[in-house]
Amino acid sequence: MKKLFLSLIALALPLFAGAQVTDIRTATLIHGNETKVYYGEDAFKDAYNAAAQSGDVIVLSSGNFNDAPSITKSISIYGAGYETDTIAGTEPTSISSISIAPVTGYDDYGTQIKIYPKVYLEGLLLLLNKNSYSDRLTCLYIAEGGNIDNLIVRKCKMTGALSINATSTNCRFIQCVFMNHIGYSTSGSTGRITSTGFKTEQSQLSFENCWIRYAAGSSLTSTITFNHCIIYGIDSWYVTSGSKQYAHFTNNIIVAALPENCTAYNNIFISTSIGTNVTGENNWVNIVTSGIFEPDNGLVYSATNNYIIRFPKKYVGTDGTEVGINGGSYPFNRLSSVPRILQSDIDLTTTEDKKLNVSIKVEAQTK
Repeated sequence: MKKLFLSLIALALPLFAGAQVTDIRTATLIHGNETKVYYGEDAFKDAYNAAAQSGDVIVLSSGNFNDAPSITKSISIYGAGYETDTIAGTEPTSISSISIAPVTGYDDYGTQIKIYPKVYLEGLLLLLNKNSYSDRLTCLYIAEGGNIDNLIVRKCKMTGALSINATSTNCRFIQCVFMNHIGYSTSGSTGRITSTGFKTEQSQLSFENCWIRYAAGSSLTSTITFNHCIIYGIDSWYVTSGSKQYAHFTNNIIVAALPENCTAYNNIFISTSIGTNVTGENNWVNIVTSGIFEPDNGLVYSATNNYIIRFPKKYVGTDGTEVGINGGSYPFNRLSSVPRILQSDIDLTTTEDKKLNVSIKVEAQTK
């Protein structure tokens, strides 16, 4: 968190120039106690190229940035958020796509292997394939080549597909919005999904407090979990293919029946069935959407829908909290943890000792 507060230096710079924060795109590279600010549409790319191989932080302002190269460095990337912030007066931090790729290394026995970086992403809007469900172009692409470990994606919105072509361990998606498919792509550089479902070898992925357009599973040897999510649909391929469909569902609100072999505990199902050969208990089936939320805004994603459960004491999850995206350990929250500038008062006239009176009110989001 200390590194993030250092980014206030860059966030405040446009104010001193007499402009709004959204007028200037900045990328602040934080390396230890040092910061450097890059400007313009290539600021993200410039900051990434200058970053160390491991441990640096990049904080992006509002605005649309050109893509950085494929990420091969262990780095944390924070944006200002994926929706317009009317209180702070800022637009989303948007990038068309992010690709994470391995580098060649060696294990303890001298065998050449592919090593993925440890990456943290937060507060980003990934725009590729905007306003389309059908083409399934990839906006977050994990290149093939080994096992990706400890990837964390939090409070990001993806309008294109999530494509993971590697095996995975301890990879988490928290408080995210997926407007397209999540699955496994064999498409190579085009980013177009030709095969769905996650990598068939061992995969360990969790989706927590997310809104998901199409959910996906994997093989029986994998552990794919959906916890406290709203799942608007499941691609019919997962139901009919007979493979790449197994997943665990707990404390979710789900529109469609699940593929066979899944497990389901304490979920609200809008469908009349939880599915065939699905193991589980304490599920609510055939619940109409008008009886779930207060106010009745339905399940469709919108920036103003907070999905407040009407009867939280009735729909209780396995962890004792309410079912849906406002329960669990990470109640749904769209705000990035990057400090928001709520108010700025700058006296452009200097004092006799050449000082400038500045008052900036900020708020840090920790949830």
